[in-house]
This record gives sequence, structure tokens and C-alpha cells, in this order.
Amino acid sequence: MTVSDASPLIALARIGAFSLLEPLLTPLHVPPAVHADIMRGEGRPGDPEVRAAIAAGWMILSTPKTLIAPPYGRMRQGEIEAISLALELNAEVLIDEGPGRSRAVTEGVPWVGTFDVLLQAKREGLIPLVKPHLDALRAENFYLDAALYRLVLQKAGELLQP
Repeated sequence: MTVSDASPLIALARIGAFSLLEPLLTPLHVPPAVHADIMRGEGRPGDPEVRAAIAAGWMILSTPKTLIAPPYGRMRQGEIEAISLALELNAEVLIDEGPGRSRAVTEGVPWVGTFDVLLQAKREGLIPLVKPHLDALRAENFYLDAALYRLVLQKAGELLQP
């Protein structure tokens, strides 16, 4: 079971890889602030995909009963709700931002990120290569420095040796 923050959902939607979530991370719970972030504004990346996932029943809107205690630092409301809900459901959290990941670790919540989804999709034969997806994320201005790019490709077994 997984609870998601908004940025991985939006990133995967932008590169046409949102559909990878259903076979890998269902049921996928989304708290209210995350849902609002995705749905804000017509045509927002992720909007049609999230609507379809909710209608299909593999994405579930869930509200945490309580929120993790402050301080929140640079965390956004969606990250706070996602970590809080993951704690309540004894689930992992899909999250990309550093402050949220650090807080998840502090709270004892396992986390995965967008790159983990792509690596798992390749391992399970859902995509043949990770590299085209990384390149698409870069084209969408997703943070991916050269060292992280090489590390993910190495983990995917796609890094060519000199």
C-alpha cells in the first residue's frame, strides 16, 4: 500500500508514464492537499489521469485523522498529509522532495520516489528502458543532476561502460 505526494504523480503524467502506477503501487492513497495540488487549474498534468484512476478504484482519496507534529520546515501541506496518512495506514510514501523524505525517515515511514517507480517498472517488464523516461523528465525540468542520472542508469543496468 502506498500514499502519494503530488510531484511524482505530476511528473509521471507529464512524461506519459502515469499508467505505471496502477500495476506497481495499488491501492494508491492520495490525501486532500495532494489531490488539490494535482487538480488545481484545468489541464494540469495529472488531472485526467487522476480522475480516471479514482473512477477505476485503484486510486483512493483518503484523509489523515491527525497530522504529524510540527516543525514542518519547508514541507508543503501535501507532503505533511501524505506522511501523516502513510503513518496511519502503515504504508510507504511516494515522495520526491528532500524535506519530505527526511521527515518520512524521521517518522519511520518508508519512502520511494519517481526514479524508484521507473526502476521497478523496468524490473517487472512494464518498460524496456529507464533512460527515455529520465530524458523526458529532464526535458520537463525535473531535477536530475548528472550524478543522479548516472546512478539511476547504473541501477537500471543501462549505463554504458567506457
